[in-house]
Amino acid sequence: MLSRVSAPAKFWLVLAGFALVDCLSMLGWGWPVAGSVLAVALAVLWLVLAARNLPLAVVLLVVELILGSFGYLLSFELGTTRLSLRLLLFVAAFAVMLYRLASNRHHVVFSHPWIGWFVGALATLAWAAGSGYYHWNSLANLALDANGYLYLLLLPLFVEAVALAGRERLLWYARLLLVPAVVWLTLRTLGLLYLFTHLPAGSLTWVYQWYRDSSLGEITSAGGGFFRVFSQSHLYSGLAAVVGFGWLWHRLAAGRYTMRDILLPTAYSLLPTIALVASLSRSLWLGVAAAWLITPLLAWRSIKFGSWARYVLVTFVLLAASAGAVLMVARLPWPLAPLGAAGAQVFASRFGAEPAGQARLKLLPPLLKAVQQRPLIGSGFGATVTYFSTDPRLVHATAGGSGLTTTYAFEWGYLDLWYKFGLVSMVLYLAFLLRPWFRGLGQWRRGELAGAGALALTALYITHLTTPYLNHPLGIGAVLALGAFMFAGAEKSARRSS
Repeated sequence: MLSRVSAPAKFWLVLAGFALVDCLSMLGWGWPVAGSVLAVALAVLWLVLAARNLPLAVVLLVVELILGSFGYLLSFELGTTRLSLRLLLFVAAFAVMLYRLASNRHHVVFSHPWIGWFVGALATLAWAAGSGYYHWNSLANLALDANGYLYLLLLPLFVEAVALAGRERLLWYARLLLVPAVVWLTLRTLGLLYLFTHLPAGSLTWVYQWYRDSSLGEITSAGGGFFRVFSQSHLYSGLAAVVGFGWLWHRLAAGRYTMRDILLPTAYSLLPTIALVASLSRSLWLGVAAAWLITPLLAWRSIKFGSWARYVLVTFVLLAASAGAVLMVARLPWPLAPLGAAGAQVFASRFGAEPAGQARLKLLPPLLKAVQQRPLIGSGFGATVTYFSTDPRLVHATAGGSGLTTTYAFEWGYLDLWYKFGLVSMVLYLAFLLRPWFRGLGQWRRGELAGAGALALTALYITHLTTPYLNHPLGIGAVLALGAFMFAGAEKSARRSS
């Protein structure tokens, strides 16, 4: 029946479905019993779908990452136990993966060119866990620290899904589900921005609590009547925008300068770029800017001035339109006048010093000193650092407002890896991450649009410098999805060569 529906109608139906999921999330937040039932029901439905169409089920795992941020869009609650929808889906996916591995001795992952690097990555995780236990790190901290990496175990499932579907089918699923998911993430962001810039904060307490309690992100005042609406899932807005930049350059480098050729990738990039602007996340901006810069530099042909000039011009227009759209939503006088005088100075202030940035700098010297204690072998999962933070949220939570904070989670992503894994193990883990990146760069240089996945990974890896994603399902899931896609077909050639 769905095959008879037009493409635009499918898009709007899926978008409405995602809006319904957010409504159900609000229902589950206000009525935990309903939320528990819905979370379990969705996990069971995913299992049924995985038995019938594994590639589609795996794509839905990525959809959950885009919409769910930290995974608590819905949760199962029993007493003091709270299990996120992401955890339920992970358990279901892991069970399916184990069954398929056990029932097929010729499983595609065993001949996949990524498998050796995957084993190396698992060895680094085992090393970090054992090292944390050996160094008497808090077991609670150790478990929470290691938990962020567990999504890595799903690599065989992602690889098999790509092998079963092929690139063309996966691109169809991406247009059907992933693009609407990124669009809904933008619409959710703009909707919250409109509400908080137009209505008194007291009337939106329940919206704010739902957003925070569901771990979807943060809503904070940015001054001038403007609010920052940030979600950790905005990472996927950045990845989508980078793919759009790659698509644009792919056409420009081929000498396709018509309005239609330029308009399609620009329109595709617009909504995720709007979400990036509204997020006011400098780390995401840095990652996307780095990927935007290397897109033409790593292209398969020499750079032509005309292509470069058009690329810069279209990007400038895109950024201006995105910033204008965000400001327009904040200042829209209908049906209610805005509460404040939000202006461009809000964006400018993100390039200066502010509490979160100062807190990162305060953490840097103690973290570097801790790394030097065991630079080769690392201190393991759960290793902590104590420092004086200037972040108001942390200052208020400390005794006497001293700001003295002890934590195992650090904003400096690669220093976190070095501190926990040690230099040797960190190199192994980075090798696992870089293997698909190098493969994608080769595809990009040969003129294959699939190589845009490497550009997206570039944005992710640069973002990890100051905002950790590669130790969390959000970043690891992106690596698995993009890596498996860029390796599509490689497992066949590996089997033939053997």
